[in-house]
Amino acid sequence: MSEIAGLSFRENYKRVLKDKSFSIRNQEDKEVYAGFLIEEGTHKRPVYGYQTLLDVFDALLENPLNETSRKVCLYKIDGEEEVDNLQINFEYTGNESYYMMFVAFQRLFDAIEQNADKPGKLDDIGFRLPGSLIKVADLVKEAIQTLHKESSPDNILYHYFITAELNRCIERFNVESETFIARLAS
Repeated sequence: MSEIAGLSFRENYKRVLKDKSFSIRNQEDKEVYAGFLIEEGTHKRPVYGYQTLLDVFDALLENPLNETSRKVCLYKIDGEEEVDNLQINFEYTGNESYYMMFVAFQRLFDAIEQNADKPGKLDDIGFRLPGSLIKVADLVKEAIQTLHKESSPDNILYHYFITAELNRCIERFNVESETFIARLAS
């Protein structure tokens, strides 16, 4: 995990996960070994996700247990063209944005409850799907970090509700996960 020649695994692991070739260099920076990673269990490592909250909400409205055409590969290889430079921040635009957000999170909440006795599905909802809880949380975190001090009160309020709804879903996920584990243990 230590940084070698200015390159850190922690900063570049996503590239390694997409471009599976690797090389090992000696102290003189000569390549001494090159290889190709063969991955097992790729379903455990989500490659696709959504770039914006609008994309996530659209996917959750359509089907929380599936992925939509808005999904994009999360990992970029050097030299690859950028996907569209979309803004992460989802601006408040009126009542329809509140409605979309609340319904999307309710669909996610319902999916968690309906799959409480299916550990594989629950794991997918939490960690594996492009619209998983962990990916939604990352997008919400990015959106909140990009809020500006001069943001409108409506936009700040909107992000407050997004955070509250996300926390509600995470709490439900945690309860269902713990309940399932307790049932297994007994």
